[in-house]
Amino acid sequence: MIVIGQWVLYVSDPRKHIDERGEDLAELFQEHLNGPMGRAVLDNLAEGEIFTIENKEHILKIKKEEGKCVVDFVGYVHDMKPF
Repeated sequence: MIVIGQWVLYVSDPRKHIDERGEDLAELFQEHLNGPMGRAVLDNLAEGEIFTIENKEHILKIKKEEGKCVVDFVGYVHDMKPF
């Protein structure tokens, strides 16, 4: 919130909308991996095993917890810093 005289401007984080898209993708991936189509991936993961995937834009972390895949949105490929 920014106050200028009698005006109050509510400023939101411009990345919030962008990050929501990444989180929505992670949620969809999680539903897919825990459904019948993702059973082969789930069956080949050991409990607690973690791997990361990235496509052209997104980086997702997948972990098997309590027999289910948990997918977290890590960030965007274009935000990665070079080593």
